[in-house]
Amino acid sequence: MLGQLSGLELNPLLSAIKLTSNDKIICVREVGLADSNFIITYLMKKIFQTHDKLIFVNFHNTLDHYQLVGKKLGFDLLNKVQVGDAVIVDMLKNVEEEISNEDSKFFENSEEFVEKLFCRIELKADEIISTNDNQTFLIIDDLTHLLDIGVNIECVVKFITRCCNLKSNSVSVVINNHVSPYESNDEILPEDNIIANSLSYISDLEIEVAPLQTGHSKDVSGVINITRPGEVITKLHYKAYDRGIKTFKPGESLMNLLK
Repeated sequence: MLGQLSGLELNPLLSAIKLTSNDKIICVREVGLADSNFIITYLMKKIFQTHDKLIFVNFHNTLDHYQLVGKKLGFDLLNKVQVGDAVIVDMLKNVEEEISNEDSKFFENSEEFVEKLFCRIELKADEIISTNDNQTFLIIDDLTHLLDIGVNIECVVKFITRCCNLKSNSVSVVINNHVSPYESNDEILPEDNIIANSLSYISDLEIEVAPLQTGHSKDVSGVINITRPGEVITKLHYKAYDRGIKTFKPGESLMNLLK
């Protein structure tokens, strides 16, 4: 269970996030050109190392991508599926098949597609919950793609609400979403920002991954802001490498260079 870290506290990023079984709604906000995928894979690592269960919905990357990255981090996603620790809802494959079907009316009735998606997630939840007593996590990466394929915002909000109430809150939900920058308060707030702000309002834990405001740096890839209601924001800088990331407090990278 998540209360027994089994050495995971040695990972600086996971130690800063402090994910617990009480965290029912976790929002991962990806800003602008930043890539928050490493947050998803590190959360997977923690879920598996603490012997919890996973329902994974992929909109953004292929399963081969998560398999490759997972092996670099020390877990085998496909093996976890085979032994019953994880179930997959492969939305990339599903959307591709739906669009390539000549008789498909996908773009005419995307709400029906979302209804089928939730029913599929609910079915997977039934399967995995019935076979174990461990905590179950639903990870959706990346919710924003529902907007990209033409689903209206009301339907997306309804989908989020149903996921957050899945099995009477017995499932913790991790939702990754991308937000586009906008210039001023005078502009109409983009739909992806509306979704992200709504998630931020109800989340027990929000993890924001953003580029540096000062622009490109060879030593720092971006900023991670970790927020819990009523607590001071934890701010980290990170540097992305091929086999993972390194996190450090703001200013530490420059100090190391000066030593």
